[in-house]
Amino acid sequence: MAVKTTYGSAKSCTANVFEPECTNVRLAWAKTNTLVATITSYFNGEHTIREQKIAFFHDFRNTTRAR
Repeated sequence: MAVKTTYGSAKSCTANVFEPECTNVRLAWAKTNTLVATITSYFNGEHTIREQKIAFFHDFRNTTRAR
């Protein structure tokens, strides 16, 4: 539900994302970008083994389905 709300807000902010009413869209984008960068950095590290990656994706898939 939050993704649909964010997408709807983003759609209305396409003309100028820097308008004050688009603050939530910018914040959601920044949080998502930070999360993706963190996960990517972790998985690209030499210390991460295949089993850890599989476990992460398994947990992520199960958690997102539960909502």
